[in-house]
Amino acid sequence: MKRSKALIEGGQTERLHATFHHRPYSVAVHSWNMVALLEVLNPGASLRLTKACLFHDVAERWVGDMPAPAKWWLTPDAGKAFGEVEARLKRDLMVDYEEGLNEVERQWLKAMDLLELCLFCGDELNLGNRDVDQIINVCHRLLAQDWVPKEVRDFVAHLQWERTPDKFDSEFEK
Repeated sequence: MKRSKALIEGGQTERLHATFHHRPYSVAVHSWNMVALLEVLNPGASLRLTKACLFHDVAERWVGDMPAPAKWWLTPDAGKAFGEVEARLKRDLMVDYEEGLNEVERQWLKAMDLLELCLFCGDELNLGNRDVDQIINVCHRLLAQDWVPKEVRDFVAHLQWERTPDKFDSEFEK
């Protein structure tokens, strides 16, 4: 019972707390969206990669969602120590799925993490939130790099911000 409660609480942790946003944004919402994107862009993804997407941020319940600028200011030793704490928490919760990923799967995990953040911020921008401009620019710059899977780069290159219509055909595009 304690493990299940801990995992649920991990999903309830607020993301992006240092940037104003209109809509709620939790680890659970972020993780679900990552898995949805993975299903569309890499439908043959391994179960381990899917679980890594679901649980990669669960440790934020205990360490918080450290804003990227704060991570950039950490010394290498402090950054390594912070990463070790997160890894230990995931091991203790038995959700350390990132440990078994190969290099390509790690690239997919990082790309889904960035892409989901970019899409969330794009929706925020459409709601008039200019506070997310810098985040979107950083995400686009990172998602254009060679390490990002081609499917993700192509998706970003053709990205148009629009809401899914209330009535839609059964034929969807990526």
